[in-house]
Amino acid sequence: MTSANIPLNKKPHKRPKLYADENVFPENISFLRSKKINILHAVKDLNFGGKDDVFHWEWANKYQRVLLTLDRDFLSNRLFPLRQTWGTIIIIVPPPVTDSKINAILEKMVSLLKLQNREYFRFKKIIAYPKRMTIQTSNRSGVVTSETIDW
Repeated sequence: MTSANIPLNKKPHKRPKLYADENVFPENISFLRSKKINILHAVKDLNFGGKDDVFHWEWANKYQRVLLTLDRDFLSNRLFPLRQTWGTIIIIVPPPVTDSKINAILEKMVSLLKLQNREYFRFKKIIAYPKRMTIQTSNRSGVVTSETIDW
């Protein structure tokens, strides 16, 4: 969509802002920034090295950022409830985990990150694998639904 297609009485939607915990490689941050994705890295940008999962989750939510992580602990909806999140993206790759494997998945996600407004990610957990992604969503009653999409 070009700016000429946006009605004058409507502002363009707000893109999601991301926050990557310390498990995400700096090369992945550079890759996303090259695609014009707004992202902060816990260590490189904010000096949050050594912080626990709860710290990263709470910080991302406080500043309304989608948490990007490789940490499978965030799969737990009991520890990290969907109804309390601005969004979580968990990248799962087979070992050995490399920045290039992660970038291959992120490349598939760039259009989602650019086309959806940040409200889309609220109450969602996206688990991204090399060949598919699963989107978990919580409704207002707390019921979690799940949808899997092949790349």
